[in-house]
Amino acid sequence: MYSRGNARNNSIPPVNKSKKYSENKKMDKKMKKEEKNATIMGIFRKLLLFVSSENTRKDEEKTGTRLIGSPKKNEPEMKKEAKNATLLGIFGNLLLFILKAAVGISTGSLAIIADAFNSATDILASYAVHKSVQTSSKKADHRHQFGHTRAEPIAVFVVAILISIVGFEVVIMAVQRMIMRISPQISAKAIEVLLFAIAMKSGMYVYTWGVAKRTNSIAIHALCIDHRTDILISLTALIGVVRTYFGSPASDALFALVIGVYITRSGYKMAMKNIDYLMGSRPKRAVIDKIRKKALSVKGVSGINDLRAQYVGTKVQVEIHIEIDKRTDLEKAHSIGKQVEKEIEEMEEINRAFIHIDPVK
Repeated sequence: MYSRGNARNNSIPPVNKSKKYSENKKMDKKMKKEEKNATIMGIFRKLLLFVSSENTRKDEEKTGTRLIGSPKKNEPEMKKEAKNATLLGIFGNLLLFILKAAVGISTGSLAIIADAFNSATDILASYAVHKSVQTSSKKADHRHQFGHTRAEPIAVFVVAILISIVGFEVVIMAVQRMIMRISPQISAKAIEVLLFAIAMKSGMYVYTWGVAKRTNSIAIHALCIDHRTDILISLTALIGVVRTYFGSPASDALFALVIGVYITRSGYKMAMKNIDYLMGSRPKRAVIDKIRKKALSVKGVSGINDLRAQYVGTKVQVEIHIEIDKRTDLEKAHSIGKQVEKEIEEMEEINRAFIHIDPVK
């Protein structure tokens, strides 16, 4: 058996509270110091990133190179012009729709009502193009690393479907009226409204055509074609109304039928054209030749053995194999490849260029 003294000697020694407090205090100081160091390092990293981004921006200004998805020179101004053109389309077509619908309903003219329907689709078309221009002007992000250039052909494709549906409805209405032999009551006011519509649409067409040429936007170009189509539609409606006014009542439904067929055809052609942009079709031969010429203009490039290009939305992606003398050192070959990339990506049509270097004798 153990004695009381042995039990006391074998027991756990008492805790020194002051010593434990001191150790905890040291630990807290150490943790706070580590947190402070981490905070300082975080601020330092952010500062380095900021300086790096500023240097990159300055280098881009000096060399003319740019990041993927970053806007090219004068692009913000061109996008602003494009947005103004779409807003003109929205409010201009809204005014024309109200005037045509009011006169068409009051006179019973199917040609004018068909033209009013066309103006209604033009409002939707202009709005869709407006939203697509806004979206396509956004910079590349994590989810869309090559930009948002597909927004415009998607919007135009939707517009094309709407136009085709309205055109088909107008054809059905025209055929029904021809079978039922319904004659509208035409007044001089109907002729005045159509003349005003032709004059207004002509002004919108001239302005939008100028913007389309400057911005090279397929959405604005589609809007321009739509304005031109509206001029022809209103002119056709005017001929039908005038003939009806002077004693040929069947002309109204007949010319409405012509308008409906034309609207449907325009929608179909617009849709088929934009499918090429969405499916990644090859650009025109002139663009391919221009890319080839740009690559060969760089000193050190002796030839091109492969060149492939496709549309990614409204812009072109290029993959090109350039030939460089195999005796060229690695650093210089890399520099030549970067120069080729810069020259090609400066083209307005190009979104991104991928350069492969092939050593040759």
